[in-house]
Amino acid sequence: MAKTIGKTAIDGWINIITELGQSRDKRTGGRPQAPAFGVVEQQYSDIYHGDDLAATIAELLPREMVRQWFTIDIGDSGLNTISKDTLDVLDTLDAKRVVFEAMVWARVFGGSLIFVSLDDGMSLDQPVDMTMIRKVDFFHVFHRFEVSVESVNRDMTSKEFGQPEMYRVVEAGQGHVGDAGLVHASRFIRFDGVMTTRARKRRNQGWSDIQS
Repeated sequence: MAKTIGKTAIDGWINIITELGQSRDKRTGGRPQAPAFGVVEQQYSDIYHGDDLAATIAELLPREMVRQWFTIDIGDSGLNTISKDTLDVLDTLDAKRVVFEAMVWARVFGGSLIFVSLDDGMSLDQPVDMTMIRKVDFFHVFHRFEVSVESVNRDMTSKEFGQPEMYRVVEAGQGHVGDAGLVHASRFIRFDGVMTTRARKRRNQGWSDIQS
């Protein structure tokens, strides 16, 4: 029996064979536990690239989701050319591959972003002006460790409450973005990992959990 002072035990019994009573208590071995945040990017990358089964699991659902791609139905036969032209542009931009990659990285790393490079006359740290978009130039995919969440919407009356407002690209994968500095969230398409609470997202520096 442990001696106590108030409610604090100052000694007790442990079993050095079964490890009962120690921090490595075998009774806790079967409890589900989310991946600990802080495990470096390289470890997740090594699992994906070094284990064929892990790669198959990460890619299976995304591959099925983009397999037949999608169609655009405007509802007016006279506007069918718009649907075709839109799909042709997406094909030119290699959008199918980009979306597949973003979904895979979201499962592997707990989140990813597609940066949409477009001409709207605004700087990267400003919201996209949807009325001034002249063209879309290209897409870039970044996983969570390549982009940091700089600020989050704290307005509970906003539909974007709890969502990132500003990102910073910390690793420009293909080199075209370079040192982009702050980039407004509206210039990204976000793909999340495993659904988690706002509290855990704060611990994860604005990102979801890893697919286990």
